[in-house]
Amino acid sequence: MSLWIGYHGLIEKPDSGHTTVQDKTSRVQTFTGTQTDCLAALPARGTLGINSYINWKVESAELVNLPGDIAEITINWIPINGDLPIDEVSVTPREMPRRIELHPRYEDIDERELELVHMAALGSTFEERDQARYNLAVTGSAEGIELAQKLMYGEETYYWTGLVYEWTTNYWTLPSDLTLGGFIEDPIGPMLGAFPGMQALRTADKVTLQNYIYKVTRTWWIAEDGNWDPNLYS
Repeated sequence: MSLWIGYHGLIEKPDSGHTTVQDKTSRVQTFTGTQTDCLAALPARGTLGINSYINWKVESAELVNLPGDIAEITINWIPINGDLPIDEVSVTPREMPRRIELHPRYEDIDERELELVHMAALGSTFEERDQARYNLAVTGSAEGIELAQKLMYGEETYYWTGLVYEWTTNYWTLPSDLTLGGFIEDPIGPMLGAFPGMQALRTADKVTLQNYIYKVTRTWWIAEDGNWDPNLYS
């Protein structure tokens, strides 16, 4: 296949270059110029595009002579691959550090004891901390005393993982439903229904443009149910 050398001496019409998506995708360019220049620039079927028409090829080209030694050529382009790339899906683990108070080991500590734990470890004065530690030693559980000790030593989070689900699709035109995310939403796409009993936070969409194809990546952070506060992420 040959490469189209361009359209030196020709004038591209204002409505040239539009893309049509029907049974198949195509782009149309229209030029005017002298009959000699138009004839010289007329590409053969299968000619490959360059510059902004890379990854496109000529499906057909037509030359029409007009009065006064003027001519018009119309070039119909189609994608080399004929179709958009297939969707891509990934589900990967993601570390999501959680406050140590939420560890299942300490789930039986009630609100009153937890307040005492925080005072013992993080009280604003020595007297407050000392009194809280005494009260905790007398009335607290073994888990409460242990948690206070960990907080005193700066152990504030524990390792915990969720999932990141990414669904990437390709478009000839930019979709109108892009989002900055920040809300709870059940994941859609190929993994619809794949995470029962879990909760998902929609994050911002990512868009890249390459060879006139828009690649849109939609992302959800997935964790156990109740991980994200619906008052903050509705």
